[in-house]
Amino acid sequence: MSAGLAVGLLNPSVSWSETVSVNGGGSGSATGSGSDFTALWGGYVAGTLTWQMNDRWSVAGGVQYQVLQDYNHSFGGQQVEINLQRGFFLTVGVGYSF
Repeated sequence: MSAGLAVGLLNPSVSWSETVSVNGGGSGSATGSGSDFTALWGGYVAGTLTWQMNDRWSVAGGVQYQVLQDYNHSFGGQQVEINLQRGFFLTVGVGYSF
């Protein structure tokens, strides 16, 4: 079992193009783009089981639950929200001792 601090590095890049047409001939368009770089903080808990099959070989499996803070940012007037809570990770491994 383990638990601790989790840090996620996020480097989002966005772009968009919008066009509006109105009955009667009018229209308008808008485009935009942007990028950002930030660190998100949170925590994790994990558990791993290892089974030693013989003197040289072992297998391992585990699960990790991670929570990071939400990401909110405005790119050119457009709001972006990313929810990175409730992340589960499964691990499987094989070990060999020399």
